[in-house]
This record gives sequence, structure tokens and C-alpha cells, in this order.
Amino acid sequence: MVYTHLLQLSQCYESMARNNKLIVFTNDISVRKAFNGLVYNCMRTGLVADSKTLEITGVLSVTDFIMVLMMLWKYRENLDELKGTPLSHEDFRQMDVAYMPISRWKGM
Repeated sequence: MVYTHLLQLSQCYESMARNNKLIVFTNDISVRKAFNGLVYNCMRTGLVADSKTLEITGVLSVTDFIMVLMMLWKYRENLDELKGTPLSHEDFRQMDVAYMPISRWKGM
């Protein structure tokens, strides 16, 4: 009963402890940079905001990064098929999941 009354009278951020961290990534940052940001700050999840409107559009979690690692594994296995075709560095970066922006990753 006390918690119900407390939550009715306060905003959600007021119920957070003062020593908590909150990380917000824009959706145009690469998946690799977002992962490094979470590791550096010892966090498991981070919010994703639209880079133009700055509205929260989603959550990036450890599960997403496990999925990225699985996609990288499959991608690098299939890279042998492309050995005969010339690729520029930019083409390679666009195909690599680690350099993909969060917005494109979440849209898949």
C-alpha cells in the first residue's frame, strides 16, 4: 500500500537511487562503439534515442550484443565466398555488423 501511494505521487526517475548510472546512445552510433560504452561503464543495458528528435526509441541490452556476435560469426564464415571478388574498405565496413549503426541493427 505504501509503494502504491509513493508511485502515484512521484515521477519514475525520483524512485531511482542517486548513485545509479543511465546511458543513452543515439541511434546513429555504431554497434561496436555502443558495446564499448557499456563495457567501459560496467552497464548491461542502455537506452537508444533517435538522433534527430532525441526521443527514446528502444533499449540496447547484452542480448543484442550476443546476437551481434552470432551475426559476426556467420558473416565471417560466409566471407570465404567473397574471396574472389574485390571489395573496397568502405564496402567491407558497410557489410560488417560491428560498424553498422544501431538504427540499422534494430531495424533488422
